Amino acid sequence: MLIHGTLTNPELSECELNINHQDMKLIRLLPWTILLFALGVQAQDSDATANQVREEIDLREPLPEASDQIAEQLIATYFKAIGGYDRYMGIRSVRTDATITEGMNEHRATTYIIPPNRIREEITVRKLGKDHVTVLGFDGENAWEYDLSVKNPFPEELKGSKKKALREAADFYGILANWKERGCVVEYLGAVTSRKHKHYLVKLYKPDGHTQYYYFDPKSYLITRIGWRENRNGTVVDQDIFPTKYRKFGGLWLPDKYERAMEDQVYGTIVVHNIELNQSLSDDLFTEPKVKEVWIRGKNSK
Repeated sequence: MLIHGTLTNPELSECELNINHQDMKLIRLLPWTILLFALGVQAQDSDATANQVREEIDLREPLPEASDQIAEQLIATYFKAIGGYDRYMGIRSVRTDATITEGMNEHRATTYIIPPNRIREEITVRKLGKDHVTVLGFDGENAWEYDLSVKNPFPEELKGSKKKALREAADFYGILANWKERGCVVEYLGAVTSRKHKHYLVKLYKPDGHTQYYYFDPKSYLITRIGWRENRNGTVVDQDIFPTKYRKFGGLWLPDKYERAMEDQVYGTIVVHNIELNQSLSDDLFTEPKVKEVWIRGKNSK
């Protein structure tokens, strides 16, 4: 897979980069949308087999020598469209309440983030008429999980792929906000058709050769789709996230509904009920809970 969608017109004039604010209500998205799904991604474990490592390396591509001007221009215009780069980078905390559906499974999730590297995820699953709650956290160094559904809950340290997923999810601003500083290269691939509508497509190359595809609406110049490739059990598959509905929070346009797809088949949705920005969040939210040890004496103990 080289390009998601059908290439139609490789040219983009400067005059087309003007934002039509009447269309702002149609297409709105922030880069961190993709991060909300990080905990659901089947990441590679640290003890991956040699075949898995080789297959992962096969996903990497050589970086172009330099970024092109149109791709840079599209990204800059996108940040203007969502409400301004400075306003976006000025976000100091985030709290979201959402319902996530995958197949027949549905759960509620409350997420707290303090950029650049702290996150807490509270996941509630309804089973047999009862709510089962699991809390995961990353304080910038340590990752942990706390299953409140068991009789005697005790926090567990997370390592490997689970810790990596939390670390990536805590990266609120996303790679598109500071792609230059991270050593990425961006390339404009032209106009393509995605879900029967024209889009402008930008391909982002990470320093390690992994790539992502960003689709920009031609009227609002906001992102309507993010695509990437990943290895699932030895098979390379196309993954996509599609925003489908959006609202304005704190002067920024944020998604409140979008879809997940694999090989163009939708298999999950997320509905965001509320987003709170720049609220005061306690450091204790992100710290591993301290559970007091209780020593039970035997009846013959003295």
